[in-house]
Amino acid sequence: MPRQKRAIITGVTSGLGLEVSKSLAKLGYDLVLVGRNEAKLREIAAELEALSPNKATIDYFLCDFEQLDQMAAVSKLIGKAYREIDVVINNVGIWETKQRLNENGFDMTWTVNYFSPFVFTHQLLPTLRLTAQETQDVRIVNLTSDAHRFGKITFPLEKQPFHFFRTYGSTKLANLLHAKYLASLFAEENIRVNAVHPGVVATEFWRTLPNPVIKTIKLLMISPEEGAKTVLSVAAAPNLTASGQYFERMKSVVPSELARDTTLMNTLYRETTVLLAEFLQTTT
Repeated sequence: MPRQKRAIITGVTSGLGLEVSKSLAKLGYDLVLVGRNEAKLREIAAELEALSPNKATIDYFLCDFEQLDQMAAVSKLIGKAYREIDVVINNVGIWETKQRLNENGFDMTWTVNYFSPFVFTHQLLPTLRLTAQETQDVRIVNLTSDAHRFGKITFPLEKQPFHFFRTYGSTKLANLLHAKYLASLFAEENIRVNAVHPGVVATEFWRTLPNPVIKTIKLLMISPEEGAKTVLSVAAAPNLTASGQYFERMKSVVPSELARDTTLMNTLYRETTVLLAEFLQTTT
């Protein structure tokens, strides 16, 4: 009897991450939830267990995505705790209207939206590669946004100017480029890496934005259930062959010109590994 597939999801205590988790639970996936509110995680784990048709295992790990040392430690722990990991969904994200810096002096939007997922995925790669050898089907999904079209990445990464809209878009551009780089790196290893724009999903994510911006965005909003569909199609649909693609509204679409810039992609990956070297304890 084949084993149940296992998916890891970050940012699961509300909104899109929660809906994706519910859908995967209903499909019978074992789940590993990563968040920073233990009470909510415990409650959600119980809810997901009840939704599973085959008594799936629902585990959770505490982590503050603003702290890269925690991200590195937890992802390394997860990588060692499980023999097989089939799906990683880097869902966590924030949108800051004013710049905040973490203890490393890094911009918080960059830290949560790009640096943390980068470290998280990097630490899991040894387990993902072993799983791919067994199953020939491992998925990594980076949540991005159509706002990547307004992004711009300059170097050094830690000294980019802050602008509440462009900075967010730039981190989403980085998520997309990261997915493309990993897709090229593991093209022969059956690890498929894609970026997904779920749409403008009605969640608490937007609560920190100015009211005029929120009023405009509300006109475009879709439900978390609707937003989860494209994520699920890339994370769990049978026989997916696409890798290195940008998905929106259930199909692969052409991203921005910068998102297709191979030189920028390679430079970003190289500069990120240098900047975050102390948090990257494994090699690809």
